[in-house]
Amino acid sequence: SRFDESILPYKQNPEAYCKLLSIKKAEEVAARTSSGLIIGADTIVVLKNVLYPKPKNIKEAEIFLQNLSGETHQVYTGVSLLSKQDGFLHSFVEKTDVSFYALNTSEIKHYVMEGNPLDKAGGYGIQDFSSVFVEKIDGCYFNVVGLPISRLYRELKNIYPVLIENLLVSKMESL
Repeated sequence: SRFDESILPYKQNPEAYCKLLSIKKAEEVAARTSSGLIIGADTIVVLKNVLYPKPKNIKEAEIFLQNLSGETHQVYTGVSLLSKQDGFLHSFVEKTDVSFYALNTSEIKHYVMEGNPLDKAGGYGIQDFSSVFVEKIDGCYFNVVGLPISRLYRELKNIYPVLIENLLVSKMESL
């Protein structure tokens, strides 16, 4: 998607915000395609009702990680399924609680210099070195990565049961 997330202000409702972002992303892609099922998604990080978007620079990434240090924050992903053929739109939000250990300055500096914090909400990616910051998670790991794949599968299975069954059957036949 080429949708500019910065034009939508955050109003301290993380579920509504990430759902709206996912809809806008799906709509933007739909405007450029002629057919198909479009999946739009957006992941945000929230601590004490404050949004931690993708940091603008290294200094902001350090501040984000200092604030998340020793705290439990929430990761929300809004997902929207948009059928270009009939205009059908279905959206959902997945939430995961992530608890960080207390981080020291050298850990934070190492991560922001060696990792890639600028392209990740909250300034970290649980799938990379920052995984050592995580004390525990309550919820879907893949949601924190950026797409709650098992929830997406369940939603697709409920909405398009024949499609999913046909995909599974064709996959089994190819084995």
